Amino acid sequence: MNQIFVVLTVALIFLTEAYAGTAEFVPGDQYEAKVKALLDPNLAKTSVDVIQFNFNDATGLTQDLINLKSKHLRDPKFSVQILLEKDRFGAATANAKAIDHLASGGFAGNPSNLNSPFSYFQTVGISDQNGNTGITHTKMIMVDDHQILAGSTNWTPTSIKKNNETDLYIDSPKLGQTLKNYFNHLKENSSQLYPGFEQDGNITMLMDNTYFNTLIDFLASVRNGDSLDCSMYLFSVGDTSAPSGLFRAETIANSIIEAQGKGATVRLMLEKSSAAFGAHENMANQLAVNYLAKYNVTNVFWDNPVQISHMKFCVITRPKTTQSEAIYDIILGSTNWNYLDLDLNHQLNWRITSDDGTIGANLIRYFEKALADPSSTHAIAI
Repeated sequence: MNQIFVVLTVALIFLTEAYAGTAEFVPGDQYEAKVKALLDPNLAKTSVDVIQFNFNDATGLTQDLINLKSKHLRDPKFSVQILLEKDRFGAATANAKAIDHLASGGFAGNPSNLNSPFSYFQTVGISDQNGNTGITHTKMIMVDDHQILAGSTNWTPTSIKKNNETDLYIDSPKLGQTLKNYFNHLKENSSQLYPGFEQDGNITMLMDNTYFNTLIDFLASVRNGDSLDCSMYLFSVGDTSAPSGLFRAETIANSIIEAQGKGATVRLMLEKSSAAFGAHENMANQLAVNYLAKYNVTNVFWDNPVQISHMKFCVITRPKTTQSEAIYDIILGSTNWNYLDLDLNHQLNWRITSDDGTIGANLIRYFEKALADPSSTHAIAI
């Protein structure tokens, strides 16, 4: 009897460990290989779920999804479902060719049967009392309800092949089940937010507007001697779309100022674009730079103006001591620091605590590579 008990205990420990959540950092230059591997028709066993704001057919990923359908067409338990933003910020035009290609490959568009196994759905936004309408800004793929690739990368050639982007590959059945619930909510009722979180070990998944309070708590945890490194595509201090009295970006800026005041070393990189479409981001980010400079946060940098830095992350590095190695806390995902992203848009973000450097150190190396670009400049004259 004791031997049976020991065997069962060992088996239970093995199963628990086998299903504990794991995470790895996927930098922009490795994203394409990772997503292609996940879309291998011989890998997926039961399902592929995709949510994308911008899906350009030129990536070739549409054909990969059609190949999955062809491979598993006769499997009654297999499904490929895709959620795409319907019409905001040019998505209707950007996604049109991918939708046409999916349709020609046999995918049903917006079917009345929400469980149609090979289908795509177009999401509608959340509206506020001031006439603003949100979007589905989540960028993720999940295979077999446990393998997740999510972060800042859109499915466009520019995002996949050229931009600075930051994503995580997560393997977690627990997080996958909650993400499936999130996916189904957007499929059924995308005009309503789905705030919430799920935790597996040191990985926390943040859905929709849960991100803001988590970010503020994250920044408040910075201590004397820590380093705080952030990169943000859009940091909209003075956001005119925000309701009166709601100052989300200013609150974030104040938290960064307070972190430096505690004795932390702060570095921030912002997008500065030479392209015409980046005029809004340039103006908003300049206001953020000016705001931070008033409070002596001057270690702020522009990225290379011909290189889009679409990253959205912060890393806290807690330095090595005589008792322990350096520890990293990370927050990363799809959310920009502006009202629409923080309050109205569907988003998916992650917080990783007590990382041993597997993610944090690699993320900082990627960040510093962008900072080291000869065309990256100091944003504040010193």
